[in-house]
Amino acid sequence: MKNFLKKLRISIPETDDIRKALFFGRHTWYLLLIIQLCLVPFSVFDIVLVKIITDKVITERRIDLLFPIAIIFCGVMLIVLCIEMWLQYRAICLGQFWDGTIKDRFLRSILHKPLEFFQRFSAGEILYRVLNDSAALPSYMTQMRWSFIVNLFSMIVVIALMFYLDISLSLLVLAAIPVQVWGLSKVGRKCRKIYENLKLCDQRLLGNLDNITTCAESLKAFSLENQARHDWFSDYRIRLRVERRLLVFQRLVTPLLLKINTIMAIVVICYGAYCIVTGILSMGTFIAFLIVAARFPDIVQFLANYHVGLQDIIMCCRRVRATWQALEHNIRPEARLLSKPFPVSCLSRVGNPKYLRFSKVGYAYSGDKQIFQDIDWEVPVGRVYRLQGQNGSGKSTLLKVGAGLLTPKTGQVFLNEFNIREIKSDVVRRNVIYLSSENYWFKGTIRANIYYGFGNGCYSSQKHLEELTKITGTNHLIEKLPRGFDTPVSTGGENFSSGEKQRLSLLRVLLAEPAFMFLDESLTSIHSDDAARILSEMIRYLGRDTTVIYVHHGVNFNLPQQKDIQLHTGALLNA
Repeated sequence: MKNFLKKLRISIPETDDIRKALFFGRHTWYLLLIIQLCLVPFSVFDIVLVKIITDKVITERRIDLLFPIAIIFCGVMLIVLCIEMWLQYRAICLGQFWDGTIKDRFLRSILHKPLEFFQRFSAGEILYRVLNDSAALPSYMTQMRWSFIVNLFSMIVVIALMFYLDISLSLLVLAAIPVQVWGLSKVGRKCRKIYENLKLCDQRLLGNLDNITTCAESLKAFSLENQARHDWFSDYRIRLRVERRLLVFQRLVTPLLLKINTIMAIVVICYGAYCIVTGILSMGTFIAFLIVAARFPDIVQFLANYHVGLQDIIMCCRRVRATWQALEHNIRPEARLLSKPFPVSCLSRVGNPKYLRFSKVGYAYSGDKQIFQDIDWEVPVGRVYRLQGQNGSGKSTLLKVGAGLLTPKTGQVFLNEFNIREIKSDVVRRNVIYLSSENYWFKGTIRANIYYGFGNGCYSSQKHLEELTKITGTNHLIEKLPRGFDTPVSTGGENFSSGEKQRLSLLRVLLAEPAFMFLDESLTSIHSDDAARILSEMIRYLGRDTTVIYVHHGVNFNLPQQKDIQLHTGALLNA
């Protein structure tokens, strides 16, 4: 297990954490291993049966012992079969436990990356790191086709040899094939339906992860990392249940149908012994028949499945490791990880915010030209600014740097007299909120979404909430919903329009009442007249306790006491 985690580039401390988390899982694995080892002697049960029947029934001519021996051996075989089925089911559960634990570590690692990580890499590459079984279905189909061809050829050879040795015994063996074909066809249809459900679950996980990467600014600005992880794993648990149903059919029901061959082998052995005693069949022909019928197909099938499965595992591990190495290589190690625990020395309180100051701040994406440099700007509390500039001038980047979501390449950002890199991240986010046009919405109610992440532990009164809905224009939306604020929100807020989600996002910000509010194209899906009214009402409500800096292309709202700031060719004008 530890070597496997090393291949996937998980550090030693994380490995130790997982080893502790798997304490129960490892002991369960040892228990299953011991039980499986105890069942190994029963794998040669048919050979023991041949020995007993040969010595007691055939040699001593005791046909009266044939039926009791057959009953005893069938009973023991059924008990062993039940134990094996139980072991397989426990192994499925244990495998999913390990898989979920590793994926949890992967997702934590992803969410703890800085915002720069999400800006640089697409959701597909990140998904390869988190869902490392993306090639499982094609590989599985390849394995099934390969096994089908090999087993079909083996079946033809075995049937030809069996008919050559003895026709009556061959017909007895082949009598089980119609039952197996019927049962396996039923299982196949059931598995195809489960595969469709599994495909839908994977699409839902893709959409959820894409929602995380698209709305990374909102996710980090509102401290929603834990909720994003919980939201993703709620869908992942649904996928596990669907996958478990599939594995039950593949590893329990299918082997159970194949065990009919073992039962028929016992019948064939008993009937063959009767034929030998009565002189119909020779001992040599009977032994040759047993070897051909019971051994050759199982060995060929095992080798084919093992070979294909091993190649699939090697391929997936190599791709996952290569992808993660590429991601780690392109992320600057000094980039700030806002979600990581800060040292005890980090400031937890900064007092009442009075100003936010940019001191010689510069920023450039690695390998790209400088976006802006030597920005000196002191932003006092209680002002209104409109940040203007051409597309690509760095307006959004400047606001993200000010909110602590990006680390400046040069210079520092201060909240009061404290460098924000020395302040605990939850304190920064409580005082400086960045709101983009795309915001993260998790599965839950509207109330849970708008209140999450503020850390105050209490809800506003209904009267206060109704006042804020009138400001943001969400009162009509809430009134027409039968359950009001308790209306469920789907992943990504898909059951609401873009304009409705932006209004609800503004309501979320108003409830937070930060000292500095950065609105980056946060009203683009709202009609310009409504947007102007909402922004004006928000500023009136917040009063002198909040500074609002907004970016909005095309329309100048001309708000009272508004000051226009221009970001041009990497420099800040009129600041």
